[in-house]
Amino acid sequence: GANVPFLIAALDMRLHAPRIAAVMRGVAWAALVLAALFVLDRVPYPWAAAGGMALGLLHLLLVLPVALVRLRAGDRAAAYLFGGCIINVVGVASIAALLRGHVPVGFLSLHAVQITFAAEMVAWLMVLGARLEQLRRAATEAQHRRQQPRLRQAAIEYGVRRAVFELRPRPEDADAELVLVLQPLEAELV
Repeated sequence: GANVPFLIAALDMRLHAPRIAAVMRGVAWAALVLAALFVLDRVPYPWAAAGGMALGLLHLLLVLPVALVRLRAGDRAAAYLFGGCIINVVGVASIAALLRGHVPVGFLSLHAVQITFAAEMVAWLMVLGARLEQLRRAATEAQHRRQQPRLRQAAIEYGVRRAVFELRPRPEDADAELVLVLQPLEAELV
């Protein structure tokens, strides 16, 4: 449940899925209360372990449909988040299977949860990178929108009939540049 605020913010669930976001916050609070009750010795270990496992899977299962919808809408960060959630579910299921004796003890079964959680962290970093790229692109576009009126006025003053602005990616980095395509005034024939 500790990654619930990250999942809600990464998918902008307050805007796109407010009810699911509210349920996820409730699941996170329930996990916190369960952990506190276990620490205070009010809940026995088997209940705390089962409850923690169920709540840990529940918030991931709640976020998967939202991530899938955002992925289909073209959100690149949602693809990484969806993959990270699937990896997390595999890790939680592997440790649950090991604790219940369904999987033999071995190197892979003992370390599967650590391996999947490390892979999940890589996915979260990819989500953050995709969001950072989106923010950078939005800032560049906003800066170009602010520059367009000044450039148009300068084009008119220097005798340009038509000025077209295009935002083109530069090959050397991920940023874009504003390209001004000018068409000069032509002499009118009488």
